Amino acid sequence: MQVQFEAGNMRRVGFTIIEMFVVVSIIALLLAILMPSMSRAIQSSRAAVCLTHQRQLAVAATSYASDNYSKLVGSYCNIGLPHSWTTPDARAMGYIEVPDDLKKGKLWPYLGDLDLYLCPDEPRDYIRSYSFTNYCGGTSGWLIEPATTLGMIVGPGQRLMILDEVDNRGANRGSWVCYPANDPTKHDIWWDWPAANHFGNTNAMTFADGHSALYTFRDPATPLIDTNNFNAPNNIDLDYYQQIFSP
Repeated sequence: MQVQFEAGNMRRVGFTIIEMFVVVSIIALLLAILMPSMSRAIQSSRAAVCLTHQRQLAVAATSYASDNYSKLVGSYCNIGLPHSWTTPDARAMGYIEVPDDLKKGKLWPYLGDLDLYLCPDEPRDYIRSYSFTNYCGGTSGWLIEPATTLGMIVGPGQRLMILDEVDNRGANRGSWVCYPANDPTKHDIWWDWPAANHFGNTNAMTFADGHSALYTFRDPATPLIDTNNFNAPNNIDLDYYQQIFSP
């Protein structure tokens, strides 16, 4: 601190350069310590919002079933099915979804908010991040027999219903499909794959009983998948999704 002598008294007039450097260094150190924690807290908050969106979708799907004699809303969209959770119009538009596609779907009356279809950390210019699995309300032909009513879902607390999906073909097509582990030729293949929208390596998911969870990938190769029909032998994440996809 600089001082000035005046009539026998000392009076402070400002900081020295060294003192200012020390103060700036302390502030920079505090910011370096706090910024990672703040960034993690923001990411955690956005992941929590994503899980809330998915739970609201699950509640809407349950409400739809309650109003339709337990029939599950159609998870396979874009092909003209009359009970699809999103409209089939996206196929005619080259899989580029627009808001009206969602508003014409069977869950819109229970949701009424476009934000609920989108993950806060969605990296693509999409209006929908989430997909329903083909097991819960889908179509036959994917090596499993889908449940078409709530009562048909085997082990709802362990059965995946909704998740963040990656589909780089313009929109999340159809439903989310995972080949069963017991198939002799396709058990090592990710047909569709989960999105790592959170923390760079974590997928948000919701089960048929309505509870949501974050799953952190254990294989570092999983977040790097960028194409359908991806061969991934000995992928521990694929093993897990096969377990929760269908009985």
